[in-house]
Amino acid sequence: SNAEATAVAQVRGEAGARQQALERRAADAERLEQDCVRLAREAEEARGALEDTEAAGRRALGEVMSLAHTRISQLSQSLADRAHEAEALRAEAAASTAKAEHLTLALQHSRAHAQPAEEAGAHDERRGGTVPASPAPR
Repeated sequence: SNAEATAVAQVRGEAGARQQALERRAADAERLEQDCVRLAREAEEARGALEDTEAAGRRALGEVMSLAHTRISQLSQSLADRAHEAEALRAEAAASTAKAEHLTLALQHSRAHAQPAEEAGAHDERRGGTVPASPAPR
């Protein structure tokens, strides 16, 4: 009958539409699966790159720490050398100061002894004597 044929055609049409929808969903699922495989591969590559970067960072940090340690050691040694030089200069300055003080006292002592002799010579000169010559400067 005509109604039966229409119903069969309608069911076949719906079945065909469902079949096409299922095929589209299967194709979508295949694409999603391929995307998941690609993303998993990219994630693994990114993890490898991150591990490489971390290793390079640790190596660079080690090099920087080694250079810093070397530089600090050099600066420490230089500081110790400078402190030793400064101590030697302080000792030299103290010795020079002591020598200058000794010479100053000797000069004052010499002047103290020369003054009465000059006064006596001047006194003799008034009587017709001569003033003894001053000692030559040192």
